[in-house]
Amino acid sequence: MMNMRRGTTPTIEIGIPEEINVADSKALFVSISQNKSVIVEKSLSEVLINENKVTVELSQEETLRLDSKATTTIQIRFVLSTGRAFASQIKKIDIDDVLKEGKI
Repeated sequence: MMNMRRGTTPTIEIGIPEEINVADSKALFVSISQNKSVIVEKSLSEVLINENKVTVELSQEETLRLDSKATTTIQIRFVLSTGRAFASQIKKIDIDDVLKEGKI
């Protein structure tokens, strides 16, 4: 299980199987959800793809939107230029709280 702290700027790395050329994506979304609602979403233009690794950086504002008491999940979905579509397993993330609220 992944762990993230509110009010920080974490970098999330998502590995994609080598046989899938994720760099050939024509659409891609990394979604972070709580209570069945997407709270943070990053699209293809907002991520870095290096070989078969997708890297997502979150801002303080984005992590502050997360509730440390809610169940948090993450998933990547993408479609290649060939039309083949992929979705990862939904993974849980533990969200830790901070004592001082707000962006610093």
